[in-house]
Amino acid sequence: MAAEKEEMQRGAIYLGQIPHGFYENEMKGYFSQFGKITRLKLFRSRKTGRSRGYAFIEFKCSEVAKIVADTMNNYLLFEKLLKCHYVDPTTLKPTTFLPNKIRKPRKQKKPRTPSEIRNCIKNVLKKEKSKRKRLKKLGIDYDFPGYKASVEAQGAMKGPKHIVFSEKEQEIDVDEMEGIDDSTNDK
Repeated sequence: MAAEKEEMQRGAIYLGQIPHGFYENEMKGYFSQFGKITRLKLFRSRKTGRSRGYAFIEFKCSEVAKIVADTMNNYLLFEKLLKCHYVDPTTLKPTTFLPNKIRKPRKQKKPRTPSEIRNCIKNVLKKEKSKRKRLKKLGIDYDFPGYKASVEAQGAMKGPKHIVFSEKEQEIDVDEMEGIDDSTNDK
């Protein structure tokens, strides 16, 4: 009677070194020849969703799981040796057979508005100006073209080509950028 209880107790196996192309459906089809599979989990990368190369398979009967572990250990499949070990289901974490969490791809950022573009350019010019002041304070005479030169070469700061807005918003006065209060940068 004790042997029947042990036989009806569930058993699990660890399957390692799984080759790509041998996924959940293929595993279920292949290992169901040994006995009834109750649960199966192939571990996947959260970032890409690809197989990480190992899985846990739970069988309805522990005897079947032990036979599978003995039979399939070092089995050559798609030029890889499978590693298969019997695992007592009581030692497995309760989260072992939960579904894989695969990260959703991020949404693309929305295009910047003209005012956001102007603010970005204004901040870059402000940082460049403070950098030039720090170099001058340290006694370093270093002249570099920087962002200001590229803005002046263009004649006016324009936004990206795919955004269309009025001429008034499109042009930014470089001299207006130079009029930034210098007292905020002196520390």
